[in-house]
Amino acid sequence: MNRHRTRAGIALATHYLRAWALIFAPIVALSAQSPPTATIDGRLLRPGVDTFYMVSNIRGHADTTGRIVQSLVRRTIAGRPVWLQTYRFDDRKNFSTIDSLTMDLRTLLPITEVRYNNMGNAHVGYTSARVRTVVKLSSGKRTVRDTSVQDAVYSSSMMDALARAIPAKPGNRTRVSMFYPFPAPFRIISSEFTTIGTDTLPDRTGKAAACWVTKIVLPGGFTRFWVAKSSHDLLRTVSGEGATSVMFVR
Repeated sequence: MNRHRTRAGIALATHYLRAWALIFAPIVALSAQSPPTATIDGRLLRPGVDTFYMVSNIRGHADTTGRIVQSLVRRTIAGRPVWLQTYRFDDRKNFSTIDSLTMDLRTLLPITEVRYNNMGNAHVGYTSARVRTVVKLSSGKRTVRDTSVQDAVYSSSMMDALARAIPAKPGNRTRVSMFYPFPAPFRIISSEFTTIGTDTLPDRTGKAAACWVTKIVLPGGFTRFWVAKSSHDLLRTVSGEGATSVMFVR
């Protein structure tokens, strides 16, 4: 996969930033979660636009079944430095998801999130006491749900950013709690990122890059991340359970 630093990608991110400023201005100004895992450092990330292809492997048969285009942009909202992450996922069955997430630039604590897909949309606000989700289904039904939190909680849609921002060294473990937005069940899951080894993969220029390989185990199975040691860019992810695996590649 090649990284494309295109004006179109930056324009897409700017569009969502303006929308969030209107919808979530009070939350952005007031939200502050509990101190996060001290070892996570969002300053290690780099802005840019990436394209990943979803390759499903079912009992030995590989097939390209989807695509993700994701952008990461630095911005300042109400005097607070933030990362603005937007991504779009499309599969061959005409299912699409667009997700936009603001998070603190250093700690990666999420502030607001907006998600659109074929079933409806969800607006999520993160504070130190709760995660509030406002869901509007395509049928017009609207629901509001609050999930209480006690410790720092991240969004599951930023899992790759967390993998890039943790200190990687052999055997290192970093525990995180993640909230799964609509349409996933409203729940918070705690797990650990574990550095399990090293590897070498082509970077965005095609040159060989030394990588850390990090793994997290969740109820739906495992996910492995290949993160370049020098740039902290994500080069590959693999998720799987049983005879089925899904790989996102450049």
